[in-house]
Amino acid sequence: MLLRMEQQDWKAFRKQLPKKDRKLFDEMFDLAHIYNYAMVMSIPRHPIRIQPILMSMVYHYRQLIKIMEGLDEEAA
Repeated sequence: MLLRMEQQDWKAFRKQLPKKDRKLFDEMFDLAHIYNYAMVMSIPRHPIRIQPILMSMVYHYRQLIKIMEGLDEEAA
C-alpha cells in the first residue's frame, strides 16, 4: 500500500514522460513491487516508501554498468 502511495506521488512526473519512457518507468515500479514484497516479509517497523524504488534503481544501475563494461571490452 505504501508503494502505491509513492507511485501516486510520481504520477504527474510519469505523465510528462514520452510514451515509450512511461513503459520503462512502469517496469521499474514493477520491480520495486518485488523489493517491496521482500521488505514486507521482513516486517520493518517503520517502512520507508522510497526504499523499494531505490533498490529497483540499484538493480537497473548494475545492469547498465554490466552493459557498459561489455561495450568497453568489445572496443578494446
